[in-house]
Amino acid sequence: MAFKLVVFGLIVVAIAMLARRGYRASIDAHKRAIGSRPPLPTAPILGGHLNRKEEGNMPNHVYKLVEIVGSSETGTDDAIRNALETAANTIRHIDWFEVMETRGHVVGGKVAHYQVTLKIGFRLDA
Repeated sequence: MAFKLVVFGLIVVAIAMLARRGYRASIDAHKRAIGSRPPLPTAPILGGHLNRKEEGNMPNHVYKLVEIVGSSETGTDDAIRNALETAANTIRHIDWFEVMETRGHVVGGKVAHYQVTLKIGFRLDA
């Protein structure tokens, strides 16, 4: 029994080494392939304003993140809209959102309502 475990362990180690060598080779090939291309332009994640840095007018904003949950009986899009519209009543400068989780409530085998958890980002006043 112990001999079988040792052989199995050696096989697992050999497979892991081969897989790692293949992974490294694929990474090296990828680096060689993209090395000759110019880098892609990047845009800021927060603020939603593209090319602002190129215009020479890059503001130094500070953002706060808050998680909210919206719900709707008709669908996830309406749940997102309900959450954002309600949050906009009390939070200024909402610039972006990210869907973190989608859930639903089932009654009698049918969807009763949808719930969407959002992470919203808004600028703080200076």
